Amino acid sequence: MLFERTYKPLGVVLRSSSVVRLQDWRDARFGGRPWRAALVIVVPIVLLTAVIVVADDSVLILPSAWLLLLVAAAAMLGGWRIGVASSVIATIALALVVTERDAELGLPETRTIWTVAQFLVATVGVSMAVGATDRAIREMRKATRALARNEQRAVQVAGTLQRSILPAAPPDIPGLQVVARYLPADVSEIGGDFYDWYRADDDCWFLQIGDVCGKGPAAASRALLARYTLRTAAMLDGDPTRMLGALNTAILDEDDERYTTAAVLRFATNRRPAITVDASLGGHPPPLVLHGDDITPFGRPGSLLGLFDRVDLTCDHRHLHPGDRMFLYTDGVTDCPGAQLDEPQLHMLLRELNRLPLEDFASGLEERLLSRPGVRDDIAFVLIAVDGHA
Repeated sequence: MLFERTYKPLGVVLRSSSVVRLQDWRDARFGGRPWRAALVIVVPIVLLTAVIVVADDSVLILPSAWLLLLVAAAAMLGGWRIGVASSVIATIALALVVTERDAELGLPETRTIWTVAQFLVATVGVSMAVGATDRAIREMRKATRALARNEQRAVQVAGTLQRSILPAAPPDIPGLQVVARYLPADVSEIGGDFYDWYRADDDCWFLQIGDVCGKGPAAASRALLARYTLRTAAMLDGDPTRMLGALNTAILDEDDERYTTAAVLRFATNRRPAITVDASLGGHPPPLVLHGDDITPFGRPGSLLGLFDRVDLTCDHRHLHPGDRMFLYTDGVTDCPGAQLDEPQLHMLLRELNRLPLEDFASGLEERLLSRPGVRDDIAFVLIAVDGHA
């Protein structure tokens, strides 16, 4: 995320800067009233000049340095205009001091004029430089705030679009419990992972999950295409293999090289307590069936969708019984550069969590997946449990 990588560190530096803290204090104290800042500086200049003029020579140490410091403070508190005005006042004060000294020492008048002119140029330069720095920091702070607002809007838009890709709530399927999670790698970017469920008739439900190559609006558009193409195909045909074939054709018609993986499962609930499942996979990781400590893949991956006119797809058949669970996921679960989760590790994690209620299972898995180091992909997973699980 651009803001996170570039401008957020800048914002941290700005917030921790003493100059920024001085800006905040000055704006609170003198905002809209720069003449008050001028008085705060001019009064010390006048007092310092008076002390220098009337004091004994033994206590006079670099009056120009003190005046220059006061001019810089004036520019910081009141802006460059107040700084320049303070430069003029300080130059007059210094001229009084230097004229008196040079006269006592018998130095030429040209030396006095040159000294005062140098001081005036130096103080005006300091005022302009301090003012420019002040403006630059203020502009950077403004840009940082604007980028933060844009980032927040981008997150809101991405969240709205992502919610349009995913169903609003888990379905109420007789004999089954369903829990799903979508974990974006970057909340400001729209991902291509999707899942959905819908009913064809009273005893037949479909569940689909998939992953579109890439990110951004194009990937989101393809995910929406996949979701609603499969829905339409389910109402017209209902065969998982032909549904994926219809999706492959729809993607090829888009004339885009962005491929998709997808899995379609059809659940028949009319023979409970057992549930009959038909599954077809288009290049997607096979679902995992959990029966106690036994974990077995279900189905064959088949061809990727959106690359070839002819695809190799099969439909597998299985019965689920009370106590069985099924885990469907996208490849973000296992693909994490620097912290890959291979098949034995995934199975071990699922066995450990399978003892928990389904919602706790999903939450525990989400926590484990998010805690992995490294750059991760978007993650979507669905957990299904047949009623009767202890």
